[in-house]
Amino acid sequence: MDVHNSLLASMCSSGVEAAMPQVAEQVVSDVQKCLHEHGFPSMNEERVGLLKGQVTSANKPDHPVYKLIRKCKKPSFFTSLLPL
Repeated sequence: MDVHNSLLASMCSSGVEAAMPQVAEQVVSDVQKCLHEHGFPSMNEERVGLLKGQVTSANKPDHPVYKLIRKCKKPSFFTSLLPL
């Protein structure tokens, strides 16, 4: 989880928008590793592109993940990163 912590620290220091491509790369890497560990085929380039697109756009106000985080009643580290 050290990689994830460093990515989150990067998000705080350089902004969410700038960190999202790095986050997307890490998510793809983690998903590919998990698929391999459980005997599933790797994602093809199309699926990798779609996943990266979803992750990099998660900080946009119209994205479902953004909306879900904003609706949470409890403030958290992630909600403090999102603009109001």
